[in-house]
Amino acid sequence: MKAFLQSLLDLFTFCLTVITVWLIIRYPCYVNYSFLLFGVSLLLAHISKFLFFEILILFGSIFIGILSIYFLPSSNNMVIISEMVSFILWYLLLLRLDEIREKQQVLFFENRENLEKRIGEIKYNINYLRTEIKKNLGKIQNYKIVEEIINKLASFTSFEEINFYLSEIFVKLFPWFVTYIYIEGYTKQIEPVLQKLFTFLEKDSVYVSDLSTYLPFLKPYQVVDFYRTKEYLLKNGINSFVCVRFRREKENEDLGYLVVYSKHKIEEEDFRLILLLSSYIEIAIFNVKLYESIKELAITDSLTGLYVQRYFKELLTEKLKMYKYYKKSLSMAMFDIDNFKQINDTYGHNIGDEVLVKFANILTTRLRETDIIARYGGDEFIVVFPNTDLNNAINICEEIRNLVMKETIVVSKNITSMKPGLVRIKFFVSCGVSSYSENFSTTEEFIDYVDKLLYKAKQSGKNKVVWG
Repeated sequence: MKAFLQSLLDLFTFCLTVITVWLIIRYPCYVNYSFLLFGVSLLLAHISKFLFFEILILFGSIFIGILSIYFLPSSNNMVIISEMVSFILWYLLLLRLDEIREKQQVLFFENRENLEKRIGEIKYNINYLRTEIKKNLGKIQNYKIVEEIINKLASFTSFEEINFYLSEIFVKLFPWFVTYIYIEGYTKQIEPVLQKLFTFLEKDSVYVSDLSTYLPFLKPYQVVDFYRTKEYLLKNGINSFVCVRFRREKENEDLGYLVVYSKHKIEEEDFRLILLLSSYIEIAIFNVKLYESIKELAITDSLTGLYVQRYFKELLTEKLKMYKYYKKSLSMAMFDIDNFKQINDTYGHNIGDEVLVKFANILTTRLRETDIIARYGGDEFIVVFPNTDLNNAINICEEIRNLVMKETIVVSKNITSMKPGLVRIKFFVSCGVSSYSENFSTTEEFIDYVDKLLYKAKQSGKNKVVWG
């Protein structure tokens, strides 16, 4: 369309010029008016950028003006000359306007280019700010989650709770990483990949952003093993990892490990966040260990390692509830070491403690894991046999009594006399055993009944099992 309009304008300019020349030839007396038409033609040719025709009009009009001055009456000469001068000035004005327009155009393009650069910079800054805002929002969100994690970790009292909770949290925080938490004494098996990663731990933490280029300081004998380990990890899709050891320096105790690995690069910011979390996880694991040790002290006897009376009664109450619900048989036995006071008085309390520990070991070795064993008093022990009728319980108790008869405690003769040598001490136990029935309205009634059977065994000669 533009080319068509250009052609149309060129045609119109050409026709106007031809008509002007024809008018000058046909009416030479009006030659002074022809310069107006030449000016219009020149303007149109200039607009259409038809340079050849533009120069032709310019020189043609001047040539016609000179011929008119020479051949026409002198009265019109000054008018023609003035019009010729005006025509030339008109052309110079057009050229000047072109020059100004070109400068303005160059300035316009420069300004537009600068503006586009500026717009590009602004767009880049906007995108950069958006990215940073997203990162900062992500950081804020992550640290809010970290705050929640810290508060939550302080409330846990078991390793199961810690492990389950952290497994969910790490999926939210690092969905593109693989996370593994190993707790000493709780986690039973270590995957081969993790064992390989643990070998990189020279200090309490290690961060490898790119395993393919990672090369630590190695002694000659370590080189082969390192490259084998490195090749093994790369084959398993591990190119970046963080490994942190949980450790309590005061106790000189390893608590466990936190391992995070990925085939993609783990950024330093992620590493710092992992380190921050690991410090609180370490505290949580130590608190749980401390809690369990305190709990263990509260429910077990420090000498024999068996349950104490109070905790035993709680367990017995739970077992009796299950008995009533499932209608299963349940038996209980109470043991007492015969003449224990005499052993203490003769050989001392250390030997007495040794007798207690020996009998506790016999019970734990012979009985099942499901049986509940407790130290009920000074030299009294009590056992609950779940899913065991009275006859089987009697047989077990007789077996335990016979095992005790075969045991001896070897002590130095110096304890009782000045003569050197060794003394072998024998000890025996009495036992009362019964099965639970609906006749017992409370746990205490059941225990009292078995205690009376034990008293009966001791009154009837000791070293025997009495049932009822």
